[in-house]
Amino acid sequence: MLIVTRKAQERIVIDGNIVITVVQVGDDLVRLGVEAPKAMPIVRGADTADVGESTRHIGTTPMNCDQFSSIPDWIIEYPASAAVFEEFGLDTSCGGKSLQYVCRSEGVGLNNVLARLKEVVDASN
Repeated sequence: MLIVTRKAQERIVIDGNIVITVVQVGDDLVRLGVEAPKAMPIVRGADTADVGESTRHIGTTPMNCDQFSSIPDWIIEYPASAAVFEEFGLDTSCGGKSLQYVCRSEGVGLNNVLARLKEVVDASN
């Protein structure tokens, strides 16, 4: 096991295509962002019973994308989401950066974008 020390917003890159970002550090909690190829399953927790279940959610709606997915991944998975990104003026090419990163870079409220995406995805189902 490799043990490293990182501050908030610092990253660890694994094998050139997995990026782990320390998003927030609190008293009892560390929030991590994981960017990985879509084909690679990401399982939360140590319980292997979780494997194969959807681990990404917005609110209570199971989603295949979340704040750590790129905008192109959102559009591929949910074509109707393209209108949301246009509505917020977000660059849909974004170089594979996560939605969270793009929102932060553009000064757009991530929670507002996620709420609107949830509305659009729910309406299209």
